[in-house]
Amino acid sequence: MSFSVRDAIYGYVFRILTDTKTKGLKVFLLDIETSGIVSLVCGTSLALKNDVCLFERLDSPLRQSLLGLSAVVFVRPTPANLKLLQVELRQPKYNEYHLFFSNAIETGYRRLLTEVDVHRVVVQVQEFFADYYAINHDFFTLYTGPFVYHEQVELPCLKQRTIEGLFSLLLSFRCIPKIRYAACSAVSQMVAGGLVEKMEQGINLFQTSEISSHPTPLLLILDRKFDLSSPLLLPWTYQSMVHELLGLVKNRVTCSLTTPKLPCEYVLSCDEDPFFHDTMYVYIL
Repeated sequence: MSFSVRDAIYGYVFRILTDTKTKGLKVFLLDIETSGIVSLVCGTSLALKNDVCLFERLDSPLRQSLLGLSAVVFVRPTPANLKLLQVELRQPKYNEYHLFFSNAIETGYRRLLTEVDVHRVVVQVQEFFADYYAINHDFFTLYTGPFVYHEQVELPCLKQRTIEGLFSLLLSFRCIPKIRYAACSAVSQMVAGGLVEKMEQGINLFQTSEISSHPTPLLLILDRKFDLSSPLLLPWTYQSMVHELLGLVKNRVTCSLTTPKLPCEYVLSCDEDPFFHDTMYVYIL
């Protein structure tokens, strides 16, 4: 059984943009995280082919009212985004709204959105499990930064974001894994326990015929501080070299060596750049 996180995210974005219920010209409303998730797997050409004429941020205070357009909203199901959507629906800026969330929404979210939809502009609400950044086909990240845990200081936001990202990943492939974690690590134990609890709460989301037809995968949750040697073993591939020397963030590298005042940004995508696809894993001697 093979997984491709890029194909999984692309599949969800493609389904959002080609949804038959969305008709006419559209504005694509994203939040700070989903804008990065989408940009990694989807170029503007796909959006333009599907009548998206404008990209906007849901939290932008400068958005104008364009009642001739439909809004395709793809955001994380966070309390902050829920509040923004409630404000939006009370005074809609667009003709209709198609709401897509990047993870499972909590009980009561639909009711709260229905209560504020007094203008009846919401056409649909769906959950698409694309809550992580797909860098390569076999590699993803959450861009949460270092997850350092102390007994006196917990980082609930980082822990919750890690659990939600892993939960979304498992739902992307409809798989229920065996979970193993480092017993000596409080961080690993917290994440594993939180993930098991979230899977038990959303077990109905995994109920498909696909699960029984595949071998049970194994999910290992490890703590970097108990493995001090691996970071020193730097695989000097073309991709790692670019990241080490220039910085590669969300598959974008900013180069200002020749023109410091006018930095250039390049996108290194294993799907859209043939040279990068062929050389990203080549060892540089």
